[in-house]
Amino acid sequence: MEYNVGQVVYLLGNKSFTILPALIVEEVIRKTIEEQTKQYILELPGENKKRVVLDNINERVFNDISDLRDYMIENT
Repeated sequence: MEYNVGQVVYLLGNKSFTILPALIVEEVIRKTIEEQTKQYILELPGENKKRVVLDNINERVFNDISDLRDYMIENT
């Protein structure tokens, strides 16, 4: 999936169903002879503003709050 730097995404916890907004702060493109890969770095809210790679998180990612709401209603 494609994201833009500065875009807000919403993370839905798999077990607790907590919603956490995160900001896409970096897009890393790596080109090799075999392939080109793209990674996105998220900044999580809080005092320490922790940064994580989007591929390394276990939460479900939503681009739009209305899609998140629809998903939660369907799964209740």
